[in-house]
Amino acid sequence: MRRLDFISGSPQLNIFKEGANKTNLGGALYLIYIIVLILLGIIYLFDYFSNDKYQFNYTLVETNFKDQKLMEDERMNSMLNTNLEFVFFLGKDNRKVERNIYNNNFIIIDTIKLSHKLKNSKKEPDGYTILNSTDISNNEECIIEQEEPQEKKAAGLSLAVLYRCNGTNCSIREEDIIKYTSYYFFVGYKGFSLEHQNSEKPIQPLPDDVYLVQEIQFLANTYIAYMNWELIEYEEERGVYMKTFDKIVGNNYTYYGGDFKSKRVYFDDGHVKRLPENDWKIKDLNGNHFTLLLYFATKYNDMQYEKYTRKKISFLDILANVSALASSVLNLMSLAYRFLYERNYDN
Repeated sequence: MRRLDFISGSPQLNIFKEGANKTNLGGALYLIYIIVLILLGIIYLFDYFSNDKYQFNYTLVETNFKDQKLMEDERMNSMLNTNLEFVFFLGKDNRKVERNIYNNNFIIIDTIKLSHKLKNSKKEPDGYTILNSTDISNNEECIIEQEEPQEKKAAGLSLAVLYRCNGTNCSIREEDIIKYTSYYFFVGYKGFSLEHQNSEKPIQPLPDDVYLVQEIQFLANTYIAYMNWELIEYEEERGVYMKTFDKIVGNNYTYYGGDFKSKRVYFDDGHVKRLPENDWKIKDLNGNHFTLLLYFATKYNDMQYEKYTRKKISFLDILANVSALASSVLNLMSLAYRFLYERNYDN
Protein backbone atom coordinates (compact mmCIF):
# COMPACT_ATOMS: atom_id res chain seq x y z
CA MET A 1 0.00 0.00 0.00
CA ARG A 2 2.90 2.35 0.67
CA ARG A 3 3.69 2.35 -3.05
CA LEU A 4 0.18 3.69 -3.79
CA ASP A 5 0.50 6.56 -1.34
CA PHE A 6 0.52 9.66 -3.54
CA ILE A 7 -1.25 11.69 -0.89
CA SER A 8 1.51 12.04 1.67
CA GLY A 9 3.98 14.83 1.00
CA SER A 10 7.78 14.47 0.85
CA PRO A 11 10.01 15.68 3.73
CA GLN A 12 10.76 19.38 3.45
CA LEU A 13 14.39 19.28 4.68
CA ASN A 14 15.84 15.90 3.69
CA ILE A 15 15.83 15.42 -0.07
CA PHE A 16 17.21 11.88 0.30
CA LYS A 17 14.18 10.63 2.26
CA GLU A 18 11.49 11.22 -0.37
CA GLY A 19 9.35 8.23 0.66
CA ALA A 20 9.77 8.60 4.39
CA ASN A 21 6.28 9.99 4.92
CA LYS A 22 4.46 7.32 2.88
CA THR A 23 2.08 5.11 4.87
CA ASN A 24 -0.31 2.23 4.29
CA LEU A 25 -3.20 4.49 5.24
CA GLY A 26 -2.19 7.00 2.55
CA GLY A 27 -2.05 4.19 0.00
CA ALA A 28 -5.48 2.92 1.04
CA LEU A 29 -6.96 6.41 0.81
CA TYR A 30 -5.46 6.90 -2.62
CA LEU A 31 -6.92 3.56 -3.77
CA ILE A 32 -10.34 4.69 -2.54
CA TYR A 33 -9.79 7.97 -4.39
CA ILE A 34 -9.09 6.08 -7.65
CA ILE A 35 -12.27 3.98 -7.23
CA VAL A 36 -14.38 7.08 -6.55
CA LEU A 37 -12.79 8.81 -9.53
CA ILE A 38 -13.69 5.88 -11.81
CA LEU A 39 -17.29 5.95 -10.54
CA LEU A 40 -17.50 9.71 -11.18
CA GLY A 41 -16.13 9.20 -14.67
CA ILE A 42 -18.79 6.56 -15.36
CA ILE A 43 -21.52 8.90 -14.07
CA TYR A 44 -20.26 11.77 -16.26
CA LEU A 45 -20.06 9.52 -19.31
CA PHE A 46 -23.57 8.15 -18.70
CA ASP A 47 -24.87 11.70 -18.36
CA TYR A 48 -23.10 12.72 -21.58
CA PHE A 49 -24.41 9.86 -23.72
CA SER A 50 -27.97 9.88 -22.29
CA ASN A 51 -28.71 13.65 -22.22
CA ASP A 52 -28.70 16.63 -24.59
CA LYS A 53 -25.50 17.47 -26.44
CA TYR A 54 -26.14 21.22 -26.70
CA GLN A 55 -26.51 23.98 -24.14
CA PHE A 56 -28.48 27.02 -25.36
CA ASN A 57 -29.28 30.51 -24.10
CA TYR A 58 -32.11 32.88 -24.98
CA THR A 59 -32.00 36.70 -25.14
CA LEU A 60 -34.67 39.19 -26.17
CA VAL A 61 -32.75 41.94 -27.96
CA GLU A 62 -34.37 45.37 -27.79
CA THR A 63 -33.69 47.77 -30.67
CA ASN A 64 -34.71 51.33 -31.50
CA PHE A 65 -34.98 53.53 -34.55
CA LYS A 66 -31.34 54.58 -34.27
CA ASP A 67 -30.22 50.96 -34.22
CA GLN A 68 -31.10 49.70 -37.70
CA LYS A 69 -29.50 46.27 -37.39
CA LEU A 70 -32.69 44.59 -38.57
CA MET A 71 -32.61 46.56 -41.81
CA GLU A 72 -28.87 46.92 -42.37
CA ASP A 73 -27.99 43.24 -41.99
CA GLU A 74 -28.68 41.68 -45.38
CA ARG A 75 -29.51 38.24 -43.98
CA MET A 76 -31.85 39.68 -41.35
CA ASN A 77 -33.58 41.89 -43.88
CA SER A 78 -34.09 39.01 -46.30
CA MET A 79 -35.66 36.96 -43.52
CA LEU A 80 -38.01 39.79 -42.61
CA ASN A 81 -39.20 39.92 -46.22
CA THR A 82 -39.36 36.19 -46.76
CA ASN A 83 -42.22 34.52 -48.60
CA LEU A 84 -44.25 31.90 -46.76
CA GLU A 85 -46.99 29.58 -47.88
CA PHE A 86 -50.33 30.52 -46.29
CA VAL A 87 -53.79 29.02 -46.20
CA PHE A 88 -56.85 30.94 -45.01
CA PHE A 89 -60.27 29.64 -44.04
CA LEU A 90 -63.34 30.73 -42.09
CA GLY A 91 -65.35 28.84 -39.50
CA LYS A 92 -68.34 29.34 -37.25
CA ASP A 93 -66.25 28.05 -34.38
CA ASN A 94 -62.74 26.72 -33.92
CA ARG A 95 -63.63 23.15 -34.83
CA LYS A 96 -62.25 23.44 -38.32
CA VAL A 97 -63.59 20.24 -39.89
CA GLU A 98 -67.14 20.40 -38.56
CA ARG A 99 -68.30 23.94 -39.12
CA ASN A 100 -66.39 25.65 -41.90
CA ILE A 101 -68.07 28.44 -43.86
CA TYR A 102 -68.05 27.58 -47.55
CA ASN A 103 -70.98 29.61 -48.88
CA ASN A 104 -70.58 32.63 -51.14
CA ASN A 105 -71.84 35.05 -48.53
CA PHE A 106 -68.35 35.26 -46.98
CA ILE A 107 -65.28 36.02 -49.07
CA ILE A 108 -61.64 36.73 -48.27
CA ILE A 109 -59.90 39.36 -50.36
CA ASP A 110 -56.35 40.61 -50.72
CA THR A 111 -56.84 44.35 -50.25
CA ILE A 112 -53.56 45.24 -51.97
CA LYS A 113 -54.59 43.36 -55.10
CA LEU A 114 -58.09 44.79 -54.78
CA SER A 115 -56.66 48.32 -54.82
CA HIS A 116 -54.73 47.47 -57.99
CA LYS A 117 -57.88 46.04 -59.55
CA LEU A 118 -59.89 49.16 -58.70
CA LYS A 119 -57.33 51.35 -60.47
CA ASN A 120 -57.43 49.27 -63.65
CA SER A 121 -61.07 48.16 -63.84
CA LYS A 122 -63.90 49.86 -65.65
CA LYS A 123 -66.39 51.44 -63.27
CA GLU A 124 -70.17 51.24 -63.57
CA PRO A 125 -72.20 54.42 -64.19
CA ASP A 126 -72.93 54.65 -60.46
CA GLY A 127 -69.17 54.66 -59.71
CA TYR A 128 -69.00 51.10 -58.36
CA THR A 129 -66.63 48.35 -59.51
CA ILE A 130 -67.99 44.84 -60.10
CA LEU A 131 -66.39 42.22 -57.84
CA ASN A 132 -67.31 38.83 -59.26
CA SER A 133 -67.82 36.83 -56.08
CA THR A 134 -70.92 34.85 -57.02
CA ASP A 135 -68.81 31.79 -57.84
CA ILE A 136 -65.62 31.51 -55.79
CA SER A 137 -64.38 28.58 -57.86
CA ASN A 138 -64.00 31.10 -60.70
CA ASN A 139 -62.54 33.75 -58.42
CA GLU A 140 -60.65 36.78 -59.51
CA GLU A 141 -57.07 37.41 -58.52
CA CYS A 142 -57.91 39.53 -55.47
CA ILE A 143 -60.30 36.93 -54.00
CA ILE A 144 -58.65 34.17 -51.97
CA GLU A 145 -60.16 30.71 -52.07
CA GLN A 146 -60.36 29.07 -48.68
CA GLU A 147 -57.71 26.45 -47.87
CA GLU A 148 -55.87 27.01 -51.14
CA PRO A 149 -52.13 27.63 -50.48
CA GLN A 150 -51.04 31.22 -51.11
CA GLU A 151 -47.43 32.35 -51.50
CA LYS A 152 -47.20 35.68 -49.67
CA LYS A 153 -44.76 37.70 -47.62
CA ALA A 154 -44.90 37.08 -43.88
CA ALA A 155 -44.87 40.83 -43.17
CA GLY A 156 -47.07 43.11 -45.22
CA LEU A 157 -50.21 40.99 -45.57
CA SER A 158 -53.42 42.98 -45.91
CA LEU A 159 -56.64 40.96 -46.07
CA ALA A 160 -60.34 41.54 -45.46
CA VAL A 161 -63.29 39.28 -44.75
CA LEU A 162 -66.34 40.64 -46.59
CA TYR A 163 -69.97 39.69 -46.19
CA ARG A 164 -72.24 39.87 -49.24
CA CYS A 165 -75.28 41.97 -48.52
CA ASN A 166 -78.79 41.31 -49.80
CA GLY A 167 -78.85 44.30 -52.11
CA THR A 168 -77.97 47.11 -49.76
CA ASN A 169 -79.33 45.32 -46.68
CA CYS A 170 -76.19 44.10 -44.91
CA SER A 171 -77.84 42.32 -41.98
CA ILE A 172 -76.47 38.82 -41.40
CA ARG A 173 -78.73 36.19 -42.97
CA GLU A 174 -80.51 33.76 -40.70
CA GLU A 175 -78.41 30.78 -41.81
CA ASP A 176 -75.20 32.73 -41.11
CA ILE A 177 -76.12 34.19 -37.72
CA ILE A 178 -73.85 33.32 -34.80
CA LYS A 179 -75.88 32.72 -31.66
CA TYR A 180 -73.62 31.11 -29.07
CA THR A 181 -70.08 31.49 -30.35
CA SER A 182 -68.04 33.59 -32.79
CA TYR A 183 -66.71 33.57 -36.31
CA TYR A 184 -63.10 32.52 -36.68
CA PHE A 185 -60.55 33.52 -39.27
CA PHE A 186 -57.82 30.88 -39.43
CA VAL A 187 -54.32 31.64 -40.74
CA GLY A 188 -52.14 28.63 -41.46
CA TYR A 189 -48.53 29.22 -42.47
CA LYS A 190 -45.37 27.26 -43.20
CA GLY A 191 -43.21 28.31 -40.31
CA PHE A 192 -40.05 27.06 -38.67
CA SER A 193 -39.38 24.90 -35.64
CA LEU A 194 -36.61 25.42 -33.11
CA GLU A 195 -34.68 22.19 -32.64
CA HIS A 196 -31.98 23.03 -30.12
CA GLN A 197 -30.51 19.51 -30.15
CA ASN A 198 -30.44 19.11 -33.92
CA SER A 199 -26.83 18.47 -34.94
CA GLU A 200 -27.30 19.98 -38.42
CA LYS A 201 -29.27 23.23 -37.96
CA PRO A 202 -31.20 24.51 -34.94
CA ILE A 203 -33.85 26.18 -37.14
CA GLN A 204 -35.68 23.70 -39.36
CA PRO A 205 -38.57 24.26 -41.81
CA LEU A 206 -41.72 22.35 -40.99
CA PRO A 207 -42.70 19.28 -43.05
CA ASP A 208 -44.75 19.90 -46.19
CA ASP A 209 -48.01 18.74 -44.60
CA VAL A 210 -47.65 20.72 -41.35
CA TYR A 211 -48.88 24.28 -40.81
CA LEU A 212 -48.75 26.56 -37.81
CA VAL A 213 -52.20 28.04 -37.19
CA GLN A 214 -53.25 31.38 -35.75
CA GLU A 215 -56.93 32.13 -35.22
CA ILE A 216 -58.71 35.48 -35.07
CA GLN A 217 -62.08 35.61 -33.31
CA PHE A 218 -64.68 38.15 -34.44
CA LEU A 219 -68.43 38.75 -34.38
CA ALA A 220 -70.91 40.23 -36.85
CA ASN A 221 -69.50 43.72 -36.22
CA THR A 222 -66.27 44.92 -37.77
CA TYR A 223 -62.97 43.99 -36.15
CA ILE A 224 -59.35 44.92 -36.92
CA ALA A 225 -56.57 42.40 -36.25
CA TYR A 226 -52.77 42.74 -36.47
CA MET A 227 -50.14 40.03 -36.16
CA ASN A 228 -46.45 40.77 -35.55
CA TRP A 229 -43.82 38.79 -37.45
CA GLU A 230 -40.73 38.63 -35.26
CA LEU A 231 -37.22 37.67 -36.28
CA ILE A 232 -35.24 34.85 -34.67
CA GLU A 233 -31.45 34.82 -34.83
CA TYR A 234 -29.62 31.64 -33.85
CA GLU A 235 -25.84 31.57 -33.47
CA GLU A 236 -23.54 28.61 -32.90
CA GLU A 237 -20.84 29.38 -30.34
CA ARG A 238 -17.47 28.37 -31.71
CA GLY A 239 -14.02 28.39 -30.16
CA VAL A 240 -11.38 30.98 -31.08
CA TYR A 241 -9.55 28.64 -33.45
CA MET A 242 -12.74 27.42 -35.11
CA LYS A 243 -13.96 31.02 -35.60
CA THR A 244 -10.70 31.90 -37.33
CA PHE A 245 -10.97 28.81 -39.53
CA ASP A 246 -14.61 29.64 -40.40
CA LYS A 247 -13.62 33.16 -41.48
CA ILE A 248 -10.87 31.81 -43.70
CA VAL A 249 -13.03 29.20 -45.46
CA GLY A 250 -16.24 31.28 -45.37
CA ASN A 251 -18.35 29.06 -43.12
CA ASN A 252 -21.39 30.66 -41.52
CA TYR A 253 -23.06 29.29 -38.40
CA THR A 254 -25.67 32.00 -37.81
CA TYR A 255 -29.21 31.08 -38.84
CA TYR A 256 -32.42 33.10 -39.17
CA GLY A 257 -36.07 32.27 -38.85
CA GLY A 258 -39.28 33.96 -37.79
CA ASP A 259 -42.70 33.48 -36.29
CA PHE A 260 -45.87 35.36 -35.42
CA LYS A 261 -45.26 36.11 -31.76
CA SER A 262 -48.18 38.37 -30.91
CA LYS A 263 -51.53 39.57 -32.19
CA ARG A 264 -53.90 42.40 -31.35
CA VAL A 265 -57.61 42.62 -32.10
CA TYR A 266 -59.58 45.89 -31.99
CA PHE A 267 -63.23 46.79 -32.37
CA ASP A 268 -63.78 49.16 -35.28
CA ASP A 269 -65.14 52.64 -34.55
CA GLY A 270 -66.97 52.70 -37.88
CA HIS A 271 -64.29 53.93 -40.30
CA VAL A 272 -63.08 50.54 -41.51
CA LYS A 273 -66.57 49.12 -41.91
CA ARG A 274 -67.38 51.79 -44.52
CA LEU A 275 -64.41 50.91 -46.77
CA PRO A 276 -66.46 48.78 -49.26
CA GLU A 277 -68.91 51.68 -49.71
CA ASN A 278 -66.78 54.80 -49.39
CA ASP A 279 -63.28 53.93 -50.62
CA TRP A 280 -63.55 50.73 -52.63
CA LYS A 281 -67.15 51.12 -53.89
CA ILE A 282 -67.61 47.48 -54.89
CA LYS A 283 -70.65 45.29 -55.59
CA ASP A 284 -71.25 41.93 -57.24
CA LEU A 285 -72.84 41.08 -60.59
CA ASN A 286 -76.30 41.02 -59.04
CA GLY A 287 -75.95 44.48 -57.52
CA ASN A 288 -75.36 43.20 -53.97
CA HIS A 289 -73.09 45.40 -51.87
CA PHE A 290 -70.53 44.22 -49.31
CA THR A 291 -69.85 44.94 -45.66
CA LEU A 292 -66.50 44.42 -43.98
CA LEU A 293 -66.43 42.05 -40.99
CA LEU A 294 -62.69 41.76 -40.41
CA TYR A 295 -59.61 43.64 -41.54
CA PHE A 296 -56.43 41.63 -41.03
CA ALA A 297 -52.81 42.75 -41.51
CA THR A 298 -49.30 41.58 -40.62
CA LYS A 299 -46.17 43.58 -39.98
CA TYR A 300 -42.70 42.89 -38.65
CA ASN A 301 -41.61 43.95 -35.20
CA ASP A 302 -38.64 46.27 -35.75
CA MET A 303 -38.26 47.06 -32.04
CA GLN A 304 -36.96 43.68 -30.91
CA TYR A 305 -35.86 40.24 -32.02
CA GLU A 306 -35.12 36.94 -30.33
CA LYS A 307 -31.56 35.68 -30.18
CA TYR A 308 -30.47 32.17 -29.31
CA THR A 309 -26.94 30.88 -28.85
CA ARG A 310 -25.90 27.31 -28.31
CA LYS A 311 -22.68 25.47 -27.54
CA LYS A 312 -21.98 21.83 -28.21
CA ILE A 313 -20.90 19.70 -25.27
CA SER A 314 -18.02 17.57 -26.55
CA PHE A 315 -16.36 14.47 -25.13
CA LEU A 316 -13.29 16.61 -24.37
CA ASP A 317 -15.46 18.79 -22.10
CA ILE A 318 -16.33 15.70 -20.07
CA LEU A 319 -12.66 14.74 -19.76
CA ALA A 320 -11.77 18.30 -18.73
CA ASN A 321 -14.50 18.33 -16.06
CA VAL A 322 -13.45 14.96 -14.65
CA SER A 323 -9.76 15.97 -14.67
CA ALA A 324 -10.47 19.28 -12.93
CA LEU A 325 -12.60 17.56 -10.29
CA ALA A 326 -9.98 14.84 -9.78
CA SER A 327 -7.19 17.38 -9.29
CA SER A 328 -9.22 19.44 -6.80
CA VAL A 329 -10.29 16.41 -4.77
CA LEU A 330 -6.72 15.04 -4.66
CA ASN A 331 -5.35 18.37 -3.40
CA LEU A 332 -8.01 18.59 -0.70
CA MET A 333 -7.42 15.01 0.42
CA SER A 334 -3.68 15.59 0.55
CA LEU A 335 -4.12 18.79 2.57
CA ALA A 336 -6.52 17.17 5.04
CA TYR A 337 -4.33 14.08 5.41
CA ARG A 338 -1.24 16.17 6.04
CA PHE A 339 -3.03 18.27 8.66
CA LEU A 340 -4.76 15.45 10.53
CA TYR A 341 -2.54 12.38 10.37
CA GLU A 342 0.85 12.59 8.69
CA ARG A 343 3.96 12.04 10.83
CA ASN A 344 6.27 14.56 9.25
CA TYR A 345 9.91 13.38 8.89
CA ASP A 346 11.13 16.97 9.40
CA ASN A 347 9.92 16.96 12.98
